[in-house]
Amino acid sequence: MESLLERGMERDLAVGSALDTMLTSGPNQPESDVLIRFPDCDPFGHLNNGRYLTYFVNTREDHVLSTYGFDIYRHSQEARRNWLVRGANVAYLRPVKMNQLIKIRTRLVDVGNARLKVEGLMHADGMLHAISWVDLTYVNLDTGRVARHEEKLQELFDNIVLPNAPGDLIDIHKRVKWLRAEENFK
Repeated sequence: MESLLERGMERDLAVGSALDTMLTSGPNQPESDVLIRFPDCDPFGHLNNGRYLTYFVNTREDHVLSTYGFDIYRHSQEARRNWLVRGANVAYLRPVKMNQLIKIRTRLVDVGNARLKVEGLMHADGMLHAISWVDLTYVNLDTGRVARHEEKLQELFDNIVLPNAPGDLIDIHKRVKWLRAEENFK
């Protein structure tokens, strides 16, 4: 198993232009083992609610680099564009505990010419602990205005978006019911 430190070093050592090195095919639902750290937990030893999104976003960043070869920060510097969080929603289903090894799966479930919706599933031992949705808008960093995805980016997203993402993508609680029924999570 690759350590979190190794993954961080791998991210820092990525070379080449982000848009030129990204792959246009590959798994559309990468998954990683993640250890819940002490500083992220409350006095009861549970992952603090405010930290769930950090785990989801950091894991997605790792997935995008390791699976598609796309370095978000290098792209931001070169293209002067990046994604801003337009909205986020987390459904907390079961507590996650300090030092627990969990799995986080991330996937792109909706895409537009200037927006993305990323879903994250946090699970262990067949039990779904949390689900997140992060809605992102692509923005020109110099003007602060919404920008359209470049052609290569749009092509990547069109290739990795979950086709006809099943279940409800409007109501996160309906989505949880669908995931439990269709993906056999408890």
